[in-house]
Amino acid sequence: MQKKIYFGFILTLFIVIFVPVYWATEPGRQASALKHQQTETRERGAEVYSSQCAVCHGSNGTGGIGPALKGTQLDARTMVKITGRGIAGTAMPPWSNEEGGTLAKYQVEDVVNFVLNWDDNLLAEGEAAHGSPPPSAHAPTPVSTPPPVATTAPDPAQKPPAGSTPVPVPQQTPASTPPPATSTLPDGKVLYTKNCSACHGPNRQGIPNFAPAVTSAALAKLSDVAVGDKILGGVPGTAMPPFRGKLSPIEVEGLVRFLKDATP
Repeated sequence: MQKKIYFGFILTLFIVIFVPVYWATEPGRQASALKHQQTETRERGAEVYSSQCAVCHGSNGTGGIGPALKGTQLDARTMVKITGRGIAGTAMPPWSNEEGGTLAKYQVEDVVNFVLNWDDNLLAEGEAAHGSPPPSAHAPTPVSTPPPVATTAPDPAQKPPAGSTPVPVPQQTPASTPPPATSTLPDGKVLYTKNCSACHGPNRQGIPNFAPAVTSAALAKLSDVAVGDKILGGVPGTAMPPFRGKLSPIEVEGLVRFLKDATP
């Protein structure tokens, strides 16, 4: 009987002490969990911004083809609506899956959360996550050329002995040059999604009155060089910016191959 009374006393004492302590620290735990959740949301939003929005709104949010978003005065509800549905008659396409775009609902909310709580450090991490590999990663493997085979030929000035059969002079055969190594081109689809899809559409169908289609059929009359020149130099008088300095020559080559060969 005494053991039961003792156990009941200990249990009651534990409840009396633990419950108030738990409730006293609960707001702090909730705040910490909320802060962690918000940080993760903004990190995901920064990655979406870097891969989908920066090409029009600027890598630092200061604007370009589209308006500046850093420091915007729009509220979250308006931003979610604009991002999801787009703006008819402008270059702003709908991004929500429900409207035919490429982003899930949570991704739209994530990128809006990031824009409204702009953090350049998170943006740098997002750019790193979607950055292109360095050009050296795609450099062709050098091929060594074998040295020419030395052939000893008789001295033409030396006369053969009388009665001997003349020995034909062997001709030197130049060493064959091996064919150039075929380099592994970067994934043009990845490059297109990162740099071009915001204006030319996820399926390369273009945006009416803004950006033309860039399907293989639409580009059939242009040479590879002409397409590459447009990518590098842009198209003056249009929204097409130059990518010289942003894409390496081999990345441009990979992108051209994707545009000219791949079927949407």
